[in-house]
Amino acid sequence: MTIMSQTAQASVGTVSRVAKWGPLAVILCGTFLCGTFAYVLDFFVVSVALPDIQRSLPAGPDAIEWVVAGYGLTSAAFLVCGGRLGDHYGRRLMFRVGLGLFTITSALCAAAPDAGFLVAARLAQGFAAAIMAPNVLSILGTTYTGRDRVRAISAYGMVMGVAAVGGQLLGGLLIDANVAGLGWRTIFWVNVPVGVAALVAARRLVPASRAERAGRLDLAGAALLTAALVAVVLPLLDGRQQGWPAWSWACLAAAPFLLAEFAGSAGT
Repeated sequence: MTIMSQTAQASVGTVSRVAKWGPLAVILCGTFLCGTFAYVLDFFVVSVALPDIQRSLPAGPDAIEWVVAGYGLTSAAFLVCGGRLGDHYGRRLMFRVGLGLFTITSALCAAAPDAGFLVAARLAQGFAAAIMAPNVLSILGTTYTGRDRVRAISAYGMVMGVAAVGGQLLGGLLIDANVAGLGWRTIFWVNVPVGVAALVAARRLVPASRAERAGRLDLAGAALLTAALVAVVLPLLDGRQQGWPAWSWACLAAAPFLLAEFAGSAGT
């Protein structure tokens, strides 16, 4: 009886630990895919692969710049919207939506037949990352309390550091391995099985939550904020490479007015 009792207690303890820390494991898998603020890991991994991408497709300098810059643009522009959607519709739901889209767009990037297709897929991948990333800390904040929250946030920060430091090494290893002759495409294909596994696990392990007073979804305000962020980020990403053309200065000049209009609409 004593042995059976100890076995039962151990089983209960194991289940309890899985229930307690399972959400963190799932969240960190998604976080590692998208990296700090949804793109540090991906930036570093893709940066290593750029010469191979340029030779393989082939792609000109402008297209190669947009493989990285396009991802940064959409992930930055829609980051706030992703968090707001999580508050309104549920953080687990939007985390899974973002993770699912990120997995699909990773496959599209891997299968890209030309540079234009790859750039479009990267833009969509950045949008997917922006939907997922802002809900990560919200989920951790609502799932854990006290010392457990400190441990969860510490683990999150550690994964961020590993993503930033190990991104170039991981990208180099994947390209050198040249699995099945895929070359640079491996850096995108590797996201697919990890993303699918995390997506399935998230449904069972990550608890659902949303803001208590989410209010109505301000689509006009979201559009204004997104336009303002694009007006700032787009010239900074692409203006310098093009010699600061007139459109880049026009965007920067319009950004304060768009932000002011957003602030005015938010206050009403």
